[in-house]
Amino acid sequence: MIRKLRFTSTVAGLVLLCFSTSTFAQKADSVYTEPAQRVKVAPESVFKMFRDAGMKPINRTLTSAEKEKVSNAFALLPPLHQRILKQHLLSISFMDNMPNTALTSPVDPVGGIKMFKITFRGGLLNENVS
Repeated sequence: MIRKLRFTSTVAGLVLLCFSTSTFAQKADSVYTEPAQRVKVAPESVFKMFRDAGMKPINRTLTSAEKEKVSNAFALLPPLHQRILKQHLLSISFMDNMPNTALTSPVDPVGGIKMFKITFRGGLLNENVS
């Protein structure tokens, strides 16, 4: 439970940080996948940034249990945060050997819609608050 709370808090904080002045420009009839279904490999620019800094980042392929943790974390978010993620989160990824907890990468707006990708440190899925 504490692990979920930390992950949920991190996601919520990043969402609020990125979209504190959010725009809701997307069409109401657009179909969105759930944020937990948007897990992909981190952008190459993120891998390059860490490699250039002398690190050896590795994509983290999620286990079934980890996928369930991610899904549960998104489900625990307040409705506003869920809506923002559904409208603006292009992808979420997990990477091992990165020094920070998470990295938000903005994406060039498509049709005026602000989009972003979030890369989380893979070990975060197995940590608790203590």
